[in-house]
Amino acid sequence: MSDSLPVNVWVDTDMGIDDMHALLYLRHVGIIPAAQSLLFGCAELAQVGINAAGFDATFNWGRPWHPGAAQSFRGEARTAHHVLGASGLPTRGACLSQSAQLPPSASAVEALMTWLASEPYQPQILALGPLSNIASLYLQAPELAKRIHRLTWMGGATARGNQTPHAEFNAWADAQAAATVFASGIPVRMVDLEPCRQVQLRPDDLLPLSRIRTVQGRLLHDLMGGYLDIGLSRGRPGMAIYDPVAAAALASPDDFDIRNVSIEVIADAGEQEGQTVLLQQASPDRPHEIVTVKDPDILKQRLLDALLAAAAPSAPESQSRE
Repeated sequence: MSDSLPVNVWVDTDMGIDDMHALLYLRHVGIIPAAQSLLFGCAELAQVGINAAGFDATFNWGRPWHPGAAQSFRGEARTAHHVLGASGLPTRGACLSQSAQLPPSASAVEALMTWLASEPYQPQILALGPLSNIASLYLQAPELAKRIHRLTWMGGATARGNQTPHAEFNAWADAQAAATVFASGIPVRMVDLEPCRQVQLRPDDLLPLSRIRTVQGRLLHDLMGGYLDIGLSRGRPGMAIYDPVAAAALASPDDFDIRNVSIEVIADAGEQEGQTVLLQQASPDRPHEIVTVKDPDILKQRLLDALLAAAAPSAPESQSRE
């Protein structure tokens, strides 16, 4: 990104632990989203809103939140509760407050339409969940949707999936929406499972967080520990970092090798539902990209630095009184 030009980013999120990490990373590198829209995915929409309110209050983000899709185009609320629990926030101890509430606001699609109609310079969207809100935007206001300079999406699989052998969770959760977006002509940078698997959270990565004696530090340590435990419980040495890698692909593209491709999403119900298929020949009406990480260790450290910065004491009253 050029330092002389504004970075106009809207974040569309299902607000789990790695979504939080992605938002912290954006702020760490100086990018403040115009707003955030919410949808089902990590948890049901109502819980996603509670998570957003809790994180907003904890880290003083102070940007608007807009509720969006509660279910897929097929009429199902497919969530990751079987992996993440009902809250979408597994933890080793400290829990996010469940008492904060978001103020009433315009719906996700209405707010996105208003934002795009204001003609921000090269508007970008970082999508961290199913593509239901973005597909609805395109179907309701295609000319406004075509103003999107780039949609960076954490989703899809160029190799094995994580929800089914063929499909990544965000693509599978609303395959019809994903198929709509990829056929829309909107430029999409797909950060699929493979570059995310290049960047692995390991147990030793949590040690610096454990030394920061703040409310935020303890919360981040225990939430990231709960996230890490997903991988450890399956006999793996660590856990892939997903949404923050997508945030980095938007904010720090020089850390990635980027390849032009065209992608089709299988929307039909069946064992291949949600599969993202790389077409043999790139097409100008499907302007898509896929990425690989140049140096996973360097990128991981940058992502971890964002957590440490968010955990660090900012005022005496933030210190633990243990």
